[in-house]
Amino acid sequence: MTPRWLLAVVLAGSWETSPAALGQRVATSPDNTHSTANLPHLGGASISGSKDTVSATRIKDRVSEAPHDLTAFERTVLPTWLRLFQLRDADGRWVNEYSHSANLVPGKGTPSVYGSSDVIHILFTTNQLNLTDANRTAWVTHLGGFQNASIACWSSPKVPCPDFPNSAVFTGFWRLATGESGGWEPWHVTGEGAAGLRLLGAYPPHRNTLYEEVAINRSLWEPTIAPLVKVLPNAGCDNFHACAHKLIGLGASLAMTNATSTTDFAPFLHWLADYLVANIDNSTGLWCTAVDKARGTPGLFNCLGGSFAAHMFLHAVGTPWPYNRTLQSLALSLQSPNGSWGGGAVSGYMNVDAIYQITRSLPSNPDRTAAARAACDKYLATAVPTMSSLASFVVLTKGTTHEAAAPIAAVAECTKWFPDLVVSDRPWRFSGDYAPFL
Repeated sequence: MTPRWLLAVVLAGSWETSPAALGQRVATSPDNTHSTANLPHLGGASISGSKDTVSATRIKDRVSEAPHDLTAFERTVLPTWLRLFQLRDADGRWVNEYSHSANLVPGKGTPSVYGSSDVIHILFTTNQLNLTDANRTAWVTHLGGFQNASIACWSSPKVPCPDFPNSAVFTGFWRLATGESGGWEPWHVTGEGAAGLRLLGAYPPHRNTLYEEVAINRSLWEPTIAPLVKVLPNAGCDNFHACAHKLIGLGASLAMTNATSTTDFAPFLHWLADYLVANIDNSTGLWCTAVDKARGTPGLFNCLGGSFAAHMFLHAVGTPWPYNRTLQSLALSLQSPNGSWGGGAVSGYMNVDAIYQITRSLPSNPDRTAAARAACDKYLATAVPTMSSLASFVVLTKGTTHEAAAPIAAVAECTKWFPDLVVSDRPWRFSGDYAPFL
């Protein structure tokens, strides 16, 4: 729920508004490319100006009659919204540090992993992550400073966090600020931190000793992975949506360890992809237990949400999705009348979970293009107007950065496949194609 004080501030219009989303933004032109050009992603491709950036003029010429206008969000809502979370340093200067929840006092709050990583995803997605070298380095250092928490501190409240000198307790995990959480921890935050750094063109400063021990010891592969994929009693999670945070957090984090990790850990990563494919449910095209299928729609949403993470991982390592037509049919059928998935809110992650699995199935099912387009159009018709007002966007995202990243990702995925549906100052892109964890 959005805090009442935050609603009062936003509705009163008393929060600082700045055209600069970051404390020290560099000047941009409509054709300016992202400053981390040539950032490699898992497929070995790169972000290049010639392929990834289209001028604002060309976009508007092509879709002059588009019904969904993102420019109010880009120009006004997003820069102002960012100030709700951005922090100042001891000298009062805005810096690239962010809290997870909106700050009661402007510029004063608790810096967090999710705050920074979510904002990085958001600015990358909207093509506004324009940093000087000094700002980029400072942000990499800040975000990387949350790493190297010991797994022991998550299993016992008596063990202090975050640092342990003894590698036997498995370091390389990420610690949370008080009150923040984005999923099944510490697995989710560990993937989230690594993804944020990748979008900055960097890697985690420390290796995850637990994940690497699993990856280099074949005897550990199935005993570690099978309980999570099959949601067995010893998995520590009771549905695939929860288990996927742990499961894909492991694979994605390994893939984002360093510049050679996709080669270093290739045997495990490809075994994991093959194991996932071998255990998919052919009646849904998802990883879905009998218990969740028996629960009907709520259970299917558990399966759809967890399968998004798994399918994004398969896409990252170049593994085709089986039963994708079945999956696509199911996801399309679960859309609500207002265009959302999973409970009627256009903010939740279930929307990007569904849209991604619908659109990424199109290459195998081109005859479904019109249906996928209609689903995106329906979602955008509700999401974009809500995002175009600061007050409604704050309510939509419950005053947190992590909730805000979800609708922005969903809109980006729709614009990737159907760019004529929107008007925007810059082309949006799906950050999971470059750092496969949200």
